[in-house]
Amino acid sequence: MCGQLELHARGACGLRGDRVKHKWSEKTRQPNGDSRKVCTREGCDIVCMSCHGVDSHGRQDHWKEWWRGSEKIQVGGLTPACEPVEVDA
Repeated sequence: MCGQLELHARGACGLRGDRVKHKWSEKTRQPNGDSRKVCTREGCDIVCMSCHGVDSHGRQDHWKEWWRGSEKIQVGGLTPACEPVEVDA
C-alpha cells in the first residue's frame, strides 16, 4: 500500500484512499491572523496560506490559497494533491 511513497522519501505511510497526504510544517502566523504552512514531503513543497480580510459588506472573510514557488495554483476548494513537481530539463 505504501508503494506510492517511493516518490516521497520521508515518513510513514501517508495515504488517504489512493492519495498521499500532505505532511504539514508548523504554522507561522501573521499579526492580522493569516497563517502559512508548507508540505515537507520531498518534491511537493506546496504552501497553504490561510487568509483573512473584510469583504465589501464589512463582514469577516476567510479563504485559503495554495502556492508552489511564486505560482498561485488554487484559491479555495479542496486541498490539491500531495505530489512531486515535475521539472522540465
